[in-house]
Amino acid sequence: MAMILERRRILNLMKTCKTLYYIGMPYLLRDRINLNGTHRQLRSFCDFIHCDVSRRGPLLRSLRISYTPIHSHDPDIPSHEEETLLFQRFIQLLSHCSDLRYLELFHVDKWFALDRKFPLAFQSLPTYEFLLLEGEDEYTIKLSPARRNLKTIAIIVSGRKPVKCDPRSFLHSDSNANSGVEELHVKNLFLTPDSWTSRFPTVKTFSIEQAWTVDVYPLCDSFPSLRNLIYHGDVYHAVASRPEFHRKKNIEKQKAIHWDSLDYFAGTLAYLYILAPQCRIRHISLRISNQDDESIILSWSTILLNTRPSRLTIQFNLENWRASILPMLIPPELNLAVTHVYLLRLASASPLRFLRLTLFDSFDFMRHDKLRSFNPGAPPQQDKNPRPLSAAAVDQLENESLTFATRIARNTHGSLRYIIFDLPTHPDILYWEVEEKDGGPFLNPMNEKLGIKICAQEILEFTTTLRQFSYFDLPSSNSFEQTRSYPYY
Repeated sequence: MAMILERRRILNLMKTCKTLYYIGMPYLLRDRINLNGTHRQLRSFCDFIHCDVSRRGPLLRSLRISYTPIHSHDPDIPSHEEETLLFQRFIQLLSHCSDLRYLELFHVDKWFALDRKFPLAFQSLPTYEFLLLEGEDEYTIKLSPARRNLKTIAIIVSGRKPVKCDPRSFLHSDSNANSGVEELHVKNLFLTPDSWTSRFPTVKTFSIEQAWTVDVYPLCDSFPSLRNLIYHGDVYHAVASRPEFHRKKNIEKQKAIHWDSLDYFAGTLAYLYILAPQCRIRHISLRISNQDDESIILSWSTILLNTRPSRLTIQFNLENWRASILPMLIPPELNLAVTHVYLLRLASASPLRFLRLTLFDSFDFMRHDKLRSFNPGAPPQQDKNPRPLSAAAVDQLENESLTFATRIARNTHGSLRYIIFDLPTHPDILYWEVEEKDGGPFLNPMNEKLGIKICAQEILEFTTTLRQFSYFDLPSSNSFEQTRSYPYY
């Protein structure tokens, strides 16, 4: 039973008797532990584990520490000596966490300022598979991990200025200790092309945010086995002002070395245009920015012909969207390639306006022989308290959605099997299975359970689940403050 209970309920059971206290301990510590509070909370956690560190330490699996050391003469705030002592106890505690799999440390620069021996202590920790380091300056990347079973590294610099670095400072290459790293996520790092002189053959996912790099050659050379490339943010102005120059440079460089194919690319249209990958990309997820040059948007057909995707996710701002451009995004030459299309609107607007102004007037021009699923989806971030639709408005939306879905089915020459409408303010997601009846398409409504099953089996069959920086917003827990009040046996 304890395996399916949430932490708070497990804690309540542990307070009932000595037997349940010890039985519940492994289940209390099995999930992510998020310590992002005060000096008292971190001290309480250390006290709790140190009470039986040889048994409790190995039970920890996932730990997130976002506590910030504070230096002040205020008597209510811990002194420098108290902070240093707590830090030493914390490092000592981690040395007993022999089965720790996920470790996330925030404000690393503050810890480094507290004790210059922090990197040495950190490198002596037991093995782990996932490591996230966050800080405001170059000290964030000084903790060079050296663990053979480390699979994912995330380096986040949260300061205003990017930090110039060499990837070798946090990622060893070839046969070194970190040769097993498969996912690398970096934010706000200035990755200079001249420093990319090593190869990291095991890296399959590379996610960059504000990394200030648009040169494709060092990416191809350093990550020869790359499968997923994610770029967050916009292309900085110095590059965006000369897109053709950088695009031609990247195309020329790829004559010497390039990827054979990629499974997934996510980023802005401008970045993909400048990067100019000369290989097939199975799934492309694009964000079309208001700042994108008209010539880049019109060149989208060329980009698709080079990359030959079978799945498209297009995100755009509806308020500034030009519906006349939509037919140009998916050229007729890709009739035999595209199997899945997703259109995600970023701005808040009525679902009827979304259908009428943007899609109704443009999709008639698009004909796709192999289109398997079509989903004009809801925005990634919806309003917290959307205004509910009236019953009449819901009926109108469903009727117009059915009309539009039928028009889509007629344009796909019998290849379309599923249509999904995920529209904000509508109480349900609308699922249809497209069937042939009386020489034309017939839309058979599916219930939610069947629709979700179809999505999992058919529509999402090529989707790669990727860790993005939003993944690091983990749930918090104050269980240890409550557990400390219970007498230990």
